[in-house]
Amino acid sequence: MRTPKAAETPHRALLWCGANPGIPAFASPKPTMTILPIKKYPEPILRKKSEEVKEVTPEIKKLIEEMIETMLKNNGIGLAAPQVGVSKRIIVAATQKDPLVFINPKILRKSKETELGEEGCLSFPGLYLKIKRPKFVEVGALDINGKKIRFETKELLSKSPVNERYPTGVILSRIIQHETDHLDGILIIDRISFWQRWKIRKTSKFTQVGPVSN
Repeated sequence: MRTPKAAETPHRALLWCGANPGIPAFASPKPTMTILPIKKYPEPILRKKSEEVKEVTPEIKKLIEEMIETMLKNNGIGLAAPQVGVSKRIIVAATQKDPLVFINPKILRKSKETELGEEGCLSFPGLYLKIKRPKFVEVGALDINGKKIRFETKELLSKSPVNERYPTGVILSRIIQHETDHLDGILIIDRISFWQRWKIRKTSKFTQVGPVSN
């Protein structure tokens, strides 16, 4: 996810799939680690449904490490494998402590309560859109060691906030939903109305944003 200016308002600070100057970095990129190029819209891989990871191999672990470093280098709080040119079902998310890794993530349950918030994306530099999403989700996945994990983001509400003003659970919920969308070839421009897409085509550099149905 990606944030524009450094937390212009409290609400803006938590909702960006990419660079987020308003949220403190939890680590610095390792100087010897490869920083992967970010795929920008309309790269075809961003529209491709990603393949499941069959086995967590050393190569997969290396990719994950590089994704984390790439996310950090770009001041990110979330990144999906297709955004670095790899069609695998892997996402990473930043926290104030250690980064989180989700392999083959599945959203098992969504809260009825929704929240409207701005989102940006490293694959759409400079574009910020208001997206409505469930406030909390329950997720199942594998961790970097291939172990099954399952948790509800609501349980993290009072634990280890990424930013002192915001609960980790709310931030993670939005990051996870945004990044798992990437794994299915769904982009933030697909979560807005036809007229919003039309306006983007008229007023931004993203002239190839077409009338994708919701």
